[in-house]
Amino acid sequence: NSLVRILTAKERDRARAVFQSIDQDKDGIITAGEARKAQTSWFHKINKESQSCNV
Repeated sequence: NSLVRILTAKERDRARAVFQSIDQDKDGIITAGEARKAQTSWFHKINKESQSCNV
């Protein structure tokens, strides 16, 4: 809760959007499965981006 207070309005909106995108069943709770799925997709994106930058 204290972390939310130090975020700017734009950062709070971004955090809310990320939370809502992870919460696939829209129940307000991020399950372990939803978290794993999100982490997997994030790391695949990072790996693809880093490969394209290697020379």
